[in-house]
Amino acid sequence: MQSLGLADQEQVLNRIGYLRWHLGNEIGNRWWELQKQGYSADFVEQVERLVLTDTEFDSNKLQLDAMHK
Repeated sequence: MQSLGLADQEQVLNRIGYLRWHLGNEIGNRWWELQKQGYSADFVEQVERLVLTDTEFDSNKLQLDAMHK
């Protein structure tokens, strides 16, 4: 997105955070495993490197639990 001039660094980081939220749980991770076959190898590599590396897969559960205390 940055290299095409479509987003600045803040927007890219925002998108990464958004994807971490949606893919950072058991259901989102299973969905990605099924869906990634429809994307290019480069795109899959970028998602897995930028989004899923070091993602705690219970992060959105922890955030929701904290909001309800």
